[in-house]
Amino acid sequence: MMRKMMMGILSLLFILMMLTPALGAISLEDAWITAGGYSIGDGEQMDMNLYTLESHPYYFVEYSVNNTLTGVLVIDGETGEVVKDSETVQKISYTNFYLKNVTQEYISGLNISAQVYKASSDFCNKQADLFKKEIPTLKDGDRQKLGTIAQSYQEAGTAYGEMATLYGEVAVVASDVVSGNRSYENAMKLTGQMDELEKILIKLGTAYDHVIADMNIYFDILIENPEAYRVNKTQMEDYKVLFNTNWPQEKELIVNALLQSIEDDRENTKNRTEVDVQLMDVRVKTAEMPGFTFFLTAAVLGLAAIVAGKKYRK
Repeated sequence: MMRKMMMGILSLLFILMMLTPALGAISLEDAWITAGGYSIGDGEQMDMNLYTLESHPYYFVEYSVNNTLTGVLVIDGETGEVVKDSETVQKISYTNFYLKNVTQEYISGLNISAQVYKASSDFCNKQADLFKKEIPTLKDGDRQKLGTIAQSYQEAGTAYGEMATLYGEVAVVASDVVSGNRSYENAMKLTGQMDELEKILIKLGTAYDHVIADMNIYFDILIENPEAYRVNKTQMEDYKVLFNTNWPQEKELIVNALLQSIEDDRENTKNRTEVDVQLMDVRVKTAEMPGFTFFLTAAVLGLAAIVAGKKYRK
């Protein structure tokens, strides 16, 4: 009896497995045929990528004319049906925005950046060590003025070290994407890492301000007392000018530019996903109307101006 029961359970499981669609059950060719049925033609091009949401596959289709986005469609990778749920479309659009351009070249760039930030961290930490040794040799009043300079460099070194580590972690997620895990979950991981980068950049910006302020005090001490500290006054003045040229520029390029890039990325993502949902809704609804091509062409022209005004990554 037990043996017959087990055989029955195994048979049932086998039937269920046969009835359950496999990951990416419909072929790319089938997805192209479905997507083609929603095209307005007349030179409209299609670009298709496969992503997953909670291990479920979806084909994301972008329609364009002359490099202008004209439509979006999401096709269920298991059933082959067009997805009409706005939340799912938004999530797959979000995934496309973050993962479409994740390539091996992108990973190489991340690794190079991590090495550069590690070198910057080492430099700042060495500067901190040098000032720890030099400060005790200064006169009493000057020691008090420069009491925080070593700490300021340490703050910068710590922030740069955190950036190097984070870029390495981003590279790990990106490698997982390149290996085939093109999932919404990985897109969300990258988003979380960009949020963490923003926090580190704010810390780094504060550290830059502290270093710049402390170094100006340091140069002023030497310039005002060249004989006592056995330095060339003119040379110290030149060093001060050079420092105040390079470090603010470096802060602008590394901190401010990256912070602005993160903010732009958020805004572009929001705009793109909103537009994608609108374009999907128009394309699906008009496909069910008589005179599909005429109505859809008119709808596309109406939305083209909106899309053209939005910054997005294709």
